[in-house]
Amino acid sequence: PTQSPIPPTAPPSTSPSTSPTDTPTEAPTIPPTSNPKKSPTSVPTNSPSKSPGVEPTDAPSNTPTNMPTASPIPAPTKSPTKSPSLEPTHAPSTTPTKLPTGSPSPVLTSSPTSQSTSLPPTPTLVVATFDPSLNVPKCSTVGSSCTSGTQLLNGKGSNLEPNPPNTLDMCSDGLVGVYHSDESIDEIKVSS
Repeated sequence: PTQSPIPPTAPPSTSPSTSPTDTPTEAPTIPPTSNPKKSPTSVPTNSPSKSPGVEPTDAPSNTPTNMPTASPIPAPTKSPTKSPSLEPTHAPSTTPTKLPTGSPSPVLTSSPTSQSTSLPPTPTLVVATFDPSLNVPKCSTVGSSCTSGTQLLNGKGSNLEPNPPNTLDMCSDGLVGVYHSDESIDEIKVSS
């Protein structure tokens, strides 16, 4: 007998050929098993399957491709959307525009401010009167301005001025000089 006998096929043909073929079939009759071998071959095939399994692997490749996709996303649009979001952003811009809008909103706010606008105070003119304890004119109330009036400092002690010398220090005007010809101070007014 032969030293390397051919194992019988399973199942054997019911009408075997009387003369063997010189080119064995590439597609044997035995269907593939649903239970793969527990000890597969250690040598991988040189011609992998052209139709791999549709289920993705749970272990991605440790060496992904270095080539980017051939069809990247197109360039961003130059015309922004005409219907922006109605919700304002919680992170305002750190570089706001310096130019105000050319078309401000024509609609007034429905909730006015709770703080009333403070108007400037009405100017109050206070006229000083002579204070006998200080021996000078004094404004007794607070106002936006205070004046000595047209009489308290008019002239000097030698002619018209009442209560001369009307000064807190020793710098008095004296008795010499011509009224309204030499230098003189007839009225003082302080305002804020």
